[in-house]
Amino acid sequence: MLAAAGTWLAATGTTPAGPALTGVRSGAELDALEARVSHAPNDHTALVQLTDEYLSQGAPGLAAASLERAPEPVKERAVVADAHARALTELGNATVALDAQKKALRACAEQGCSRSIVARGERRLRVLSEMVRLGVQDHLLEPNRALIAYRIAVREVALEHSSQ
Repeated sequence: MLAAAGTWLAATGTTPAGPALTGVRSGAELDALEARVSHAPNDHTALVQLTDEYLSQGAPGLAAASLERAPEPVKERAVVADAHARALTELGNATVALDAQKKALRACAEQGCSRSIVARGERRLRVLSEMVRLGVQDHLLEPNRALIAYRIAVREVALEHSSQ
């Protein structure tokens, strides 16, 4: 097996992809959430919690994959659509994430979401829109341009009160 891996390394010049969470302790909480989603695929709350855990551990691919495997009625839930937009944003494709964020905000308008989800979604929408406008797809590959997009998107304008 080691000889095969060595031959592959010599031939390709790259290392084989390891598990998504290599070096990260998955822990009982993640295991429990994965089991909960596996046994109850319609439990949108557990799915969003699993997504949050994957994202906190730096595994947006696992988060997006778990969301994409969810049953259609679950995917249509506003909080699940918002979680999907967050995962896609972390994956580094601003155009796809922007479309997902628009879909999530439409779902929030129809189904109702907490003010915090809507506010974070609207902010993410502004940042993603600005990234796409500036031609930035992946914030990790172009951190300086992504930061410029972020600063433009979140800038505030204050009007000075004049006393006349």
